[in-house]
Amino acid sequence: MNQDVAQLAEMVRQSLKESLQGRKSFREAFGLSEEEITALAGAACEMAEQGRNEEALAMLEGLFVLDPENLHVHNCLGSLYMRLDRRKLAEQEFEYVLARTPDDIAANTNLGELLFEQGELERAVEKLRKAVELDPEGKSLFANRARSILGLIATLAKELQENGPEAMEQLRKQLLSK
Repeated sequence: MNQDVAQLAEMVRQSLKESLQGRKSFREAFGLSEEEITALAGAACEMAEQGRNEEALAMLEGLFVLDPENLHVHNCLGSLYMRLDRRKLAEQEFEYVLARTPDDIAANTNLGELLFEQGELERAVEKLRKAVELDPEGKSLFANRARSILGLIATLAKELQENGPEAMEQLRKQLLSK
């Protein structure tokens, strides 16, 4: 074995040993900063946007192992789980983020959208309104999406009042299929 490889292997073994003894996180053991983990999570989200869901999932789950408390990783996992129709896992990820940072606009918006899709309108409206309140200037893409969903909910409510539940359900299906 090459001496450089042997030194590298020993360094990795020592870092892992320290991690397992609670002296370091896996992220620290591998010499990654929180910013680097966040950037890698962003890259995984972009993969998912390109339809490379399995690659994105593998990457995000690996990042979770390295840095299980990174909220951006949890938000990205939640978004990907929504895309993969793993709704319960998505909800858990967004709830994890919101338990630690209740003012996270992305998590409030994503959870609100998920709850809306599941028919939990009261909780959905609560989360979506929270996202909007956190962005009074309308600069956040997530808060603007929350505004759009709230507009959709208002349209559905108006349709229900005017034309009854059957018309509302038909409109809801049409809008969600787009």
